[in-house]
Amino acid sequence: MHEAGLVEQALQGAIRGRMTVAALEMEIGDPAGISAEAARLHLEIAMREVGLEGVPVEIRVAGVTCPACGSAASQATAEAFCAACGWPLPRPEGAPLLIRARS
Repeated sequence: MHEAGLVEQALQGAIRGRMTVAALEMEIGDPAGISAEAARLHLEIAMREVGLEGVPVEIRVAGVTCPACGSAASQATAEAFCAACGWPLPRPEGAPLLIRARS
């Protein structure tokens, strides 16, 4: 599962150099490639390993619009194809997953 590595790397980058973390924000920019449920699970595991269990987490998932039919893809799934017409969903540019820490 590539989500584990992405989440671990993003979390380490977000908390590097911070003395305290009051909350975390995870933004999934590629819902067709990264399942929100899997990312949440891996984030909880990674947070436990660095002593951040209990810190609140806000997860936002970018919307994906099918270029063929214009349907909005479900933000809760990691499907690579449009549920309405079967067309491949576009992969966004940039980081597939970002984590920010708030003090």
